[in-house]
Amino acid sequence: MQNGVLFLARGNLKGASENFALIGQLCARIGAITGELRGFARKATGTITAISMKQVLDGALLLMRDRIKTAEALVNEPKTDVLVQAEAVRLEQVLVNLMQNALDARGQGLVIDIDLMVTPSFAEFEMRDNGPRLT
Repeated sequence: MQNGVLFLARGNLKGASENFALIGQLCARIGAITGELRGFARKATGTITAISMKQVLDGALLLMRDRIKTAEALVNEPKTDVLVQAEAVRLEQVLVNLMQNALDARGQGLVIDIDLMVTPSFAEFEMRDNGPRLT
């Protein structure tokens, strides 16, 4: 911040602008990290309720956003949504763990395909990636 002020005092608007842009990026990163830590610190309630799979997936993707972006990974989300009986935080943690495992195995260039198949009696969640396979 002080560098930006010094750039302004010297009339170096380009240097000040670049410095303040960097500060903004760092603040956004700190906010994202804080959000991830808050998400992981949440305690599971143990209460099973009807929850939206899209909402749970959105929460997991929010927690993984920076890691996905850094790895230049692509996540293809399902087009449908369904209510499932589950404990939201625990289900979100499962999805985060699956994405972390995929990123750990593949890293750069990862593609994650997420599908949700719904019938009158069940919902099936499927997550596939282009990482190496276990043999």
